[in-house]
Amino acid sequence: MVFAPDPAVEAEISALEKLPLKGLRELWRARLGRVPKHQSADLLRRRLAYELQVRAYGGLRAEVRRRLSKLHKAFADDPNYTPQASQRLKAGTVLTREWKGVTHQVSILINGFEYSGEHYRSLSDIARRITRTKWSGPAFFGLRKAGR
Repeated sequence: MVFAPDPAVEAEISALEKLPLKGLRELWRARLGRVPKHQSADLLRRRLAYELQVRAYGGLRAEVRRRLSKLHKAFADDPNYTPQASQRLKAGTVLTREWKGVTHQVSILINGFEYSGEHYRSLSDIARRITRTKWSGPAFFGLRKAGR
């Protein structure tokens, strides 16, 4: 999202740098209510800046909050968890796969996929057309491990 920063909000955030811990706590209480306990001036300053920005410009999108929640749970369940890179495909990307000696290319569109001059709603439809058998499109094009 592109927005024009509000000079008043930006000035308030800049002023946080000069406030001691007591001043940060007072500002938190006045603007946000109950002050979190046991936080350093640096952490309180960062949290205050974030909260001021959220109130002025809006918070994280629901999609991002869900992703963060899933990541939190995954790390809590397994401290060695390694997240996978996002598989969101951007329009204009071209996927290439060789199958039985023939190279196949799929263009990612805003509203689906193009393969061999035809529009498709899913990669799986394209994988089925190429292989003549049921395939996961993301697995066929190497975006996901097969059998997952």
